[in-house]
Amino acid sequence: MDYKRPNSLLNPSKPFPRTKPWNEEFVSTVNEEDNEEEYERQYSEFSKNLMNGVLAISNFGCGISLNLVVNGEEYGNIWTDDRGNDGGIYPSHELGNKDKITFLNWYELWLDNSLNEIKDKLENKEIEVKNTNQKPWWKIW
Repeated sequence: MDYKRPNSLLNPSKPFPRTKPWNEEFVSTVNEEDNEEEYERQYSEFSKNLMNGVLAISNFGCGISLNLVVNGEEYGNIWTDDRGNDGGIYPSHELGNKDKITFLNWYELWLDNSLNEIKDKLENKEIEVKNTNQKPWWKIW
């Protein structure tokens, strides 16, 4: 939501337009180096409204974001936006799930994977557990 061009912001109040994976290549009528302003205008028009109806919940880096659909037919599902790597927009499958996944199921799967990773590291002695008498950070009183 911090993108500097107001006309490029996503609008979560509009319906998410996808129900199937989407990956269409942008083709401009001008060369980006010859007419950058027109190229940007055409790209903005091309990509306008592709990701309305979502809230970004996770950034994987390299232009990949996970998004919770908050409006439209896919309401409650997690979708990946990987247009930055020419991967398109598709239902999330980063955690090994094969079908569309709701936010709650995605979150539980993420927690399970995280706990298994910690357990494996503890068993392989990659993490050292220190026993201290300090209060946890959330108990400041």
